[in-house]
Amino acid sequence: MLIKTNSEIQSSEITPEKIYLNRRAFMTGAAADLTYSALPNLSDASEKLNSRRNPVFSTKEPWTKFKDSTRYNNLYEFGTDKGDPNRNAHTLVTKPWSIEVSGHCKKQGKYALKDVIDLSPLEERIYRLRCVEAWFMVILWVGVGLGNVLKKFEPASKAKFVEFRTLYDPKQMPGQRKNP
Repeated sequence: MLIKTNSEIQSSEITPEKIYLNRRAFMTGAAADLTYSALPNLSDASEKLNSRRNPVFSTKEPWTKFKDSTRYNNLYEFGTDKGDPNRNAHTLVTKPWSIEVSGHCKKQGKYALKDVIDLSPLEERIYRLRCVEAWFMVILWVGVGLGNVLKKFEPASKAKFVEFRTLYDPKQMPGQRKNP
């Protein structure tokens, strides 16, 4: 795993404050973040998924090995140990998945996730992640931008926020509390 110490991180590698403070731009990719997490090998995902590279989210740095980036993470729904998601994620049923759209928009309803993903072209981004725990990863993300998807549901002028509610099922996600 590629881990850099403070002395190896150049100031040019640090996220500018203006970008950090604009977290909404980061959220444009959040909705589809887990969609492709179950793929067996993301190193060739752009070929398998027919995605296009977004040059804004790119780097010339080498990617973190797939094994390292998928086995050291914080997905507390699967447990609090860094290796728990890798050990427990097999319990998550990913098909069929659906989303419900409600609120201030014209196209409310329940949609198959695949149909929502098909509303927008797949995009490939390279993310450089740094954690307060002192690890650093360069990973490939393939998905759809949230902003593009939201436009398809034709939000009304009253719409101010997007609320995400996720699955609560301790049988599939053993890190969730049994009594919320």
